[in-house]
Amino acid sequence: MPADLALETWLELGVDMSGLERLAQPLAVPAEMPPRGPAKPGQAFTEPLTGTRFLWIPGGRFRMGGDRHADERPIHWVRISPYWLAETTVTNRQYAIFLDQTGHEEPGFWRDRRFSAPEQPVVAVSWHDARACCRWLAETAGISVVLPTEAQWEFAARGPEGREYPWGHEKPDPTRACRRASRHHGQRESV
Repeated sequence: MPADLALETWLELGVDMSGLERLAQPLAVPAEMPPRGPAKPGQAFTEPLTGTRFLWIPGGRFRMGGDRHADERPIHWVRISPYWLAETTVTNRQYAIFLDQTGHEEPGFWRDRRFSAPEQPVVAVSWHDARACCRWLAETAGISVVLPTEAQWEFAARGPEGREYPWGHEKPDPTRACRRASRHHGQRESV
C-alpha cells in the first residue's frame, strides 16, 4: 500500500473507483473518529470553518449493486459501519476556503461563470485534489475526513429500506430528476 494511503480508512470491494475524480460527493467522517464537541451518534453536526453539515448514518447491512448495468453486478450483501456523511456535495464557497488557506491550484472551470456560483458544487476537481482537501479539513477541524467509499455512498442513498432511487422505487420523471441540460439560454430540460 502506498505510504500516503496507509492512514486512510477504506474498504476494498474490487470495484472500479475511477469515477471519484472529482469532489462531486459529500465527505465522510468515520464513526470511529468522532468529531470534537457535542455531536453524538444520531445527531448532525456542522464543521464551523466550512459550514459543512454532517449527518449520522447508522450503518447496517444492504444489498449493493443492481441488474441494469454490467458495472453494477453482481448484487451482493455489504455491511457498513456507522459514519457521518456530509449532507451535500462540496460547494465552490467551501472549496474556496481550502484554496485560500492552502494556496492549492484552482480546478478547471474555477473562473467559468457557468460553474462558479458560491453554492454550486465545485467541478473539475481531481481525485488527488479531493484527497488534499480532505486532508486539509481533517487537520484544520481535528476530525478524520475522507472521501466516502462507493458502498458508503450507495448505502446512504438507498436508505435502510433499499430504495432504487433516493425518493423511492418510482422511475425518474421531470419532478424528480434533471437528466439533460439544454444548450439554449442555460435552461434545463428534464427527461
